[in-house]
Amino acid sequence: MKKIGRIGLLAGEGELPIVFADEARKKGTKIIAFAAKGIASPELNRHVDKIYWINLSETAKLPFMFFTNRVKNLVMIGKIPKSTFFKKDFSKNEQISSFLKNTENRLTTLY
Repeated sequence: MKKIGRIGLLAGEGELPIVFADEARKKGTKIIAFAAKGIASPELNRHVDKIYWINLSETAKLPFMFFTNRVKNLVMIGKIPKSTFFKKDFSKNEQISSFLKNTENRLTTLY
């Protein structure tokens, strides 16, 4: 089995991002976390090699951050409440705002 040198962790809420980081680090993998600010647990800080706290409205920066940290493998773990996507921070980003306008009605009719 091929050893993975580093993994990017997109972390949402819950304990699973911490459990994943601990298990991966036991196997010698470096964990670079990109944690959702105000959603992911602050405790994650102690379980990863490097952490970036990001606002979800700033996701356009992620590809550059992956590149500068040489992240080629990525995992997304933890819940991101769907209500987060309808907050004011997202209305500042035209692409996200446009996408949400088209999906808002569909999301509310599904639930």
